[in-house]
Parts: sequence; structure tokens; C-alpha cells
Amino acid sequence: MEVLSSRILLHPVDLGRSRHFYRDVLGLAVYREFGSLADPAAGVRVLREPTVEPWGLTEVWIEDPDGVGIVLVEVPGDHPLRRDRRLSPPTV
Repeated sequence: MEVLSSRILLHPVDLGRSRHFYRDVLGLAVYREFGSLADPAAGVRVLREPTVEPWGLTEVWIEDPDGVGIVLVEVPGDHPLRRDRRLSPPTV
């Protein structure tokens, strides 16, 4: 699954566990961190398996180590959201 754009701002109970989950398990980039390192934890609790929704996006529902629900969305290559409308000619 390719994540196109996202921002997450957290104040986790266990910084190391959350850092490991978001950075190492999910593969998301860390923009800025504050706090000290704690012992890391592993695994992803899947609340709902990946499902192709009626609107054409694939969603999987997961939970972070603190129990915060997260929905990851995959936009298929042929989906209208993948088109950069700035490159389209103006309509009259």
C-alpha cells in the first residue's frame, strides 16, 4: 500500500513503542520528534482487513499501540484522485 500524503501529531504513552510502530512497522517518515526513547513494541492490530470500498479506495483499519484507531487508504493508480488536476486543460 502506498501512502501519498499524511500528517500525524501524537502524544503517545510509550514513545519508543509508537515510534517503532509508525516508522518501522508502517514505514512512515518521521518529520519531527520530541521526547526520550523508550523500549520498542512490534505488531499491528488489524481492526478491519483491507476492503475495496464502493468509492474505489482500499481501506484497512488498524490500531496504534495506545489504542488510537487509524484508517490507511490506498488510492489505485486509475482512480480520479491520482490525477493532478493542475495539469488538465481548463474546461469552458
